[in-house]
Amino acid sequence: MRKCIRLTAMNAQHAIEQLRGAGWSDAKIARVVGCSQPTITRIRHGQSDPRESTARELQKLLTAQTLNPAPTQDAA
Repeated sequence: MRKCIRLTAMNAQHAIEQLRGAGWSDAKIARVVGCSQPTITRIRHGQSDPRESTARELQKLLTAQTLNPAPTQDAA
């Protein structure tokens, strides 16, 4: 049986806070993730639940940031 890990709004909020702690702005996160800056801000403040695809991209970005702390030119 395949286990499915559900990405929750709390996971997305955590990812955003971790990225912000590493110097990323909401606007920069939004550009890399592929959504708007207001969407990232609403998720961060718990005012909106992220789409599953947005939560997944946030987790991927956080993982990449954790493995390689220096932002790439593309992420700037």
